[in-house]
This record gives sequence, structure tokens and C-alpha cells, in this order.
Amino acid sequence: MRRTLPVGLLLLMALMTTMAQPAAPQLKVRARLIVRGGNHSDAQMLIYENGTKKKTLNAPRSGFFEIDADYGKEYIMSFEKPGFVTKKILLNTQVPPSFKDNVVRITDFDVEIFKQQDGQPIMAYNNPVGQIRYDAQIDDFNYDTDYSRRFQEQLRAEERQLVEQQQQAEKARRAKEEEDKHKQLLAEAEKQRQAEAARRQALEEARRQEQARIAAEAQAQRDAEKARKQAEEEARRQEQARIAAEAQARMQAAEKAKEEQRIKEEQALQQAAQLARQQAEEQARKQAQQQQAEEARRKAEAEQLRQAQEVRKQAEEEARRQEQARIAAEAQAQRDAEAARKRAEEEARRKEQARIAAEAQARKEAEAMAKAEQLRQAQELAKREEERKQRELAEKARMERERELTEAEKRQREDELRLKMIAERMSKLIGEEDAAEVVKVLTPDDITRRYKRERVDEITSLPRITITRTVFNRNNTINFYTKVEHIWGRKFYFKDGFSISEFQYQKETAN
Repeated sequence: MRRTLPVGLLLLMALMTTMAQPAAPQLKVRARLIVRGGNHSDAQMLIYENGTKKKTLNAPRSGFFEIDADYGKEYIMSFEKPGFVTKKILLNTQVPPSFKDNVVRITDFDVEIFKQQDGQPIMAYNNPVGQIRYDAQIDDFNYDTDYSRRFQEQLRAEERQLVEQQQQAEKARRAKEEEDKHKQLLAEAEKQRQAEAARRQALEEARRQEQARIAAEAQAQRDAEKARKQAEEEARRQEQARIAAEAQARMQAAEKAKEEQRIKEEQALQQAAQLARQQAEEQARKQAQQQQAEEARRKAEAEQLRQAQEVRKQAEEEARRQEQARIAAEAQAQRDAEAARKRAEEEARRKEQARIAAEAQARKEAEAMAKAEQLRQAQELAKREEERKQRELAEKARMERERELTEAEKRQREDELRLKMIAERMSKLIGEEDAAEVVKVLTPDDITRRYKRERVDEITSLPRITITRTVFNRNNTINFYTKVEHIWGRKFYFKDGFSISEFQYQKETAN
């Protein structure tokens, strides 16, 4: 009789068989998304496996994505953000049978996207901008440089074509603008013509209304003129009656006024005769006073004239005496000037003789000084020549020292630049602050002083990271292998600042 195993035992054996099977090896992929002119909000990475969409990952604030890719497949990682150009990376994980897939492999790369420009999109970005596949030369994954070169050529060709299309579109836009402008000008001209016709019609209507108004005003003026003449005739009749009445009244008033005037004239004649008599008496009194004043004035004028003549005579006498004194003074001054001129000429003659004698003495002294100066210059020239030779020797020694110092400074600057480049490359993965900490423990002087042996291993512990550095100095060429371990468990491997896999790090530092 055949024995059968319980169902529970069969399930347990199947589970143990499944657990005993090792997990399939995978390739770790780390990608950093760089958003130029924006942030990582709404940015995503879409993963397609063998042409089928597998998952969508939202970009973290740091921009770093991490996925595990199975070997033997083809992945497309599409980096997208609304309003930005979409870029794709193709990852081919096909490897040869000799590939050691039991070693943890890490592939790092950066993708930069930028804002989509207005207009037709660039079709080249529909294809992957780069391909990562197995490279047998380094036994690791690397960029396909041939594909990258072809893609760049295709991108440049499409960009040139896009520029030509944009130029043609711009040309068509300008032509359409010119046509629209021409149509607009025609429409404005028609509008102006219609407005001019309406204006002329309005002017004609205004002219007719103005003629009617002028005719009405003329008729009103005629009617007013007729009424005015009638009123003037009535006023003239009334004025004639008034004038006649006034003439009668004036005749009566004139007779009365004539009598009154005669009485007034008689009274005025009497008053005038009395006033004339009083004025004649006053005039006679004033004339007597004037005659007395005139006599006093003539006497005063005669006295003033006499005094003025006396003063003039005295002044003329004083002027005559002063003129005589001036002539005598001028004659004395001429005699004094002549004597002074003679003394000056004699003094000048003596000075000229003294000058000639001094010049002769000075020439003798100058000749003696010239000879002494020539001797001094010859000695000075010899001294300067000796000093020049000494300076040349000192300058050669200084230049030699500066050359040696310059070469040392050049080596130091090259080491500083190398350390800076290492820090910049490492900062893309571990951040600028930690990269600065990795490089800060070194100085350019340390490179040549600390690493004279062929191999140096050292470990440096910092608050957040632990640095394990292996330095090879072979044929005066120094290579740095660095492992950076973070306190939260992440590990990074570098060769001269370039990111490498753990396998490459272990392989190249094992010897």
C-alpha cells in the first residue's frame, strides 16, 4: 500500500525550499536629478522595464533616486517635471556569463533638466540622452560614449533645424504682421474717408442752418429798424414840443437874469475900483523894497569881485614863485644826476675789471675741478662696474632661489587644485560639507611629506563620517582611494575624487 505524506508537511518542505534559494543579485542604481532654474517639486522619475512602465518615483528634496535593477533587462528612466524638458537614460543590464554578479555594484549618474522653451519641442529628447551598459574593458558599467556622441550630433542637427524653422516662422510672422498692418491701414483709410464724408455732410447741414439763421436775423433787424424809426419819429415830435417850451421858458428867464446881471455888474465895478486902488498902493510899497534890495545886492557883488581879483593876484604870484623854485630844482637834479652817472660808470668799470679777474680765476679753478672730476668719475665708473658684477651675481643667486621656490609653490598649487577638484567631484555624492571634511585633513605639504612610501593606509574618524584612505605613490604619481562611511550607514567609494564601485575599490586596494 502506497504511503502518502500529509499536506502540511508538503507545504513546509516547499517553504523551506523557497527560503533556501538565494535572492537574485541586483544592480544598485543611484541617480541625482538637477533642476536648473527650479526646484524638485512635482518632479518624477518614471521607470520602464523592457518597454513596460514599472513604477513612478516622486523626487525627494535632495534630488537623489535609488533603485535596484535586475540583470539581463533593459530599463528606461524618464525624468519629468511640468514645464521642463523630459530626459531619459537607458540602462542595459545585460552582462556576460563571466560577470561576477554576486558583488554589490553601484552605478551613479546625474541628469540635468531645464525649462521647456516656447515653440516646437526638440524631438531628440524623445530618445534617451545617454546609455549605460556593461563595459568589458573595465569589467563594470559605464556610459556608451559612441551613443553619447551620436546623440549630441543628432541634438545639434535638430537644434540647427529648429533654429531654421524658427527663423522661417519669424519671417512668416513678420510677413503676416506687414499684411495685417497693410489691411489695418486700408481699414483706417476707409474709416477716415467715411468720417470725412460725414464731416462734410454735417458742415453742409450746418451751413444751411446758418443761412436760415442769418435770414431770420436780417428779418428781425428789419422789423426792429422799422419799430426804431417809428419810436424815433414820436420822440422827435415830443422833443420839438419840449424845445419850444424850454425856449419860451429861457426867454423869460433870460430877461430876468439880464436885469440881475446888470445889478451885479454895477456892484462888481465898485468893488473892482476899490481893489485896484488897494493893489496900486501895495505895488508901490513892494517896488520901494525891491529898489533897496537891488542896491544892497550891487554893493555885495562889487565887494565880492574886488576880493576875487585880490585872491587871483596872490595866486598868480605864488605860482610864479613855485615855477622859479621848480626850474632851480630841476637844474640841481640834472647836475646831481650827471655826477651820479659818472660815479656809476666808474663803479661799473671797476666791477667789470673785477669780474674779468674773477672769471679768469674761476676758469683756473674749474679746470682743476674738471681734472679732479674726471679722476673721480673714472674711480666711480670702476666702482659701479664692480657693484654691477656683484649685483649680477646676487641676482643670479636670487633667481635661482626664486626658481626653486616657484617650482615648490607650483607643486603646492597643483596639489591644492587637485585637492579642490577632488572635493568638488566628491561633493556631488556626499555633499559639499562632508567633502570639505574629507579634504580638510590634508594639506599640500602633507602630500609630499606624508606619502613617501609606496603605500600608506590611514583612518580618520569625524563626528558624522569615517574616512578610510589608501594612498599609492608609484613613480612619483600619487593616487588616493577613499572610503567614506556615514553614521547612518551609507558608504561611498572614490578614486582621486571620482566615484567608483565597491568591487573596483576592493580590487585595486587589495594589492
